[in-house]
Amino acid sequence: MRPWEDRFWEKVQRGAGCWEWQSTLVCGYGVFKHRVDGEWKSVKAHRLAYELTKGSIPAGLTLDHLCRNTKCVNPDHLEPVTCVDNVMRGNALPAVNARKTECKRGHALSGDNVYVAKTGYRTCKVCARQRPGKREYNRQYIVENRERLSQYRVAWRHANPDKVAAANERRKPKRRKGYTPT
Repeated sequence: MRPWEDRFWEKVQRGAGCWEWQSTLVCGYGVFKHRVDGEWKSVKAHRLAYELTKGSIPAGLTLDHLCRNTKCVNPDHLEPVTCVDNVMRGNALPAVNARKTECKRGHALSGDNVYVAKTGYRTCKVCARQRPGKREYNRQYIVENRERLSQYRVAWRHANPDKVAAANERRKPKRRKGYTPT
């Protein structure tokens, strides 16, 4: 039986830049299966290529594809970084939002103009002040649609007399045993 390292490198198409994985892909990343102590083990191809050529990946770090090609297993295109650095270098939504310097209305997202929530979400304070609050918005909606809402309530009450009766029953004050009003 051939050594698994030979089988691994046969599945790599080496080029001038990226070395592309030519076998199984899972979510865009190459996957290689080999036996370790009699059991089959699946590993990401780029991680295995890095470990075979440059040594082990430091604890707590992940490999970042500097070329942005997830099928690439060229160890020169891989750099061990923290998970946060890896995400922020990419084009995922958290990275795109973190790079924003202005809100969608053009106000700066820095200094005293930014509110940072516990979740890390940034909000422009100028836009937040201009936005009507929920209570104010509801009040304005009721004023503008008073007649239509009244007609809707009347129609609903006629269509659902059993629900109206049950609601009225719940609203009645409860009397205690032995209590007589004076």
